[in-house]
Amino acid sequence: MDKQIGRLMHGLKVLGIDDHTLVIFTSDNGPYPHLPGRTVGYRGCKFSLYEGGVHLPFIARWPGVVPEGITDAKTVLASVDMFLTLCHFAGAELPSDTTFDGIDRSAAFRGTPIPIRDHPLTWEYGRNASFSAIRSSRATGPLTWRFVTKSGSSS
Repeated sequence: MDKQIGRLMHGLKVLGIDDHTLVIFTSDNGPYPHLPGRTVGYRGCKFSLYEGGVHLPFIARWPGVVPEGITDAKTVLASVDMFLTLCHFAGAELPSDTTFDGIDRSAAFRGTPIPIRDHPLTWEYGRNASFSAIRSSRATGPLTWRFVTKSGSSS
């Protein structure tokens, strides 16, 4: 993977657009179950709705926009947020009669952590007998609760 990332970054430089291009590296789920220790202490892994299955690395590079060398451990960013965030950066005009599930997280890209979500995130994973998860925070503080349940279960 390192070689291919190097080729990508070199290609952007050759084209003269490396300083004007947002590059994002992330993952779709946590690590596979046979790779212990890679969840940095979080419970669960790939194929799980626990934190180890949905807590992912996210690295962004965009010189002049994304500050170098900082770590944001407060912002909760989900894939549903990417549409509105990228539309914001592109200056795209969105339809006023449409409600979007995500939140514009462009401030976090610029270095301002956003520890609050106005709406909870939800996940469903039908592969394991329809598990569901909800993650929320309240307007007065950071993440306050997370709930994982199996459909038809009282626990």
